[in-house]
Amino acid sequence: MIEVTQLQKMVDQNTLIDIPSLTVAGGEITAVAGLSTIHKETFVQLLTGQTTPTAGQIRLAGLTPHVERTLYAQKVGFLPAEDGLYDRLTTRQNLEFFCRLYGLPLTRAAELLVLVGLQDQARTRVQELSPELARRLALGRTILHQPQLLILVDPFKNSSPSSAELISKMLHQQAANGAAILIIADE
Repeated sequence: MIEVTQLQKMVDQNTLIDIPSLTVAGGEITAVAGLSTIHKETFVQLLTGQTTPTAGQIRLAGLTPHVERTLYAQKVGFLPAEDGLYDRLTTRQNLEFFCRLYGLPLTRAAELLVLVGLQDQARTRVQELSPELARRLALGRTILHQPQLLILVDPFKNSSPSSAELISKMLHQQAANGAAILIIADE
């Protein structure tokens, strides 16, 4: 599902990314950790198609990210470092908004609230959520459309041990359902 071959990204004659090979098959969870901020940002930009490689190739769910944008959005779930939620909407309204974007039934929002353990927060505005709960909601939005592949930047950020355990269980369930998962973490 994730295939990176001879990937390089150079900026101003500086090599920021040099990855000979990285493969993550469906059902696998792999983490890349310890990248400096600039290297991490560049790697994420390459994986999301925001920039093109200097050399090499990236294939995600059989797609080239910077070329096949529409199909990429359908097959890949991306959790950025920032939650990217609408603060004035409730947790349910956030998920329902994305259900409409993906053409999903609104009942999927209720399913995800249960999955991320926020069913009791359905009417709470995002701006009133703790950072920990907002991160769980952002992860729920990422898996809403049941993508084949997940790219997650710091998914455990702001997590208490109980939230980290819930997120870990969710990720293992996604992998058990066949998703390929790449976690990009600070440590």
